[in-house]
Amino acid sequence: MAFTNNPFPDYPTAERTFVRMFEVQLEHWKKTPLATNTQPDFSRVGNSEIVDRTIRSHNWLRTDTIFIENEPIEAISNRPPWIAAVLEVGMSDASPSRFASMKA
Repeated sequence: MAFTNNPFPDYPTAERTFVRMFEVQLEHWKKTPLATNTQPDFSRVGNSEIVDRTIRSHNWLRTDTIFIENEPIEAISNRPPWIAAVLEVGMSDASPSRFASMKA
């Protein structure tokens, strides 16, 4: 499986580092919401902790896909209603005709 390693000596160090990175971003991004990826924690760096902190700080969740893993689907589906969800357009060739049927 891809991305199963990280450069840290252990899981607690990896998670603390990732959490600190998130905290620094929160300190500096006051007017623009952060968007945290909901991918499964293949790299063992504390993704679930960051997703939790994202929700508690009223920032946004994002996912690359909702077709493969259950974790992104659950995080996006079960988020509080005041938390925005950013979803990548999946399985698209980005041609204008693909989006014509989406017009209201």
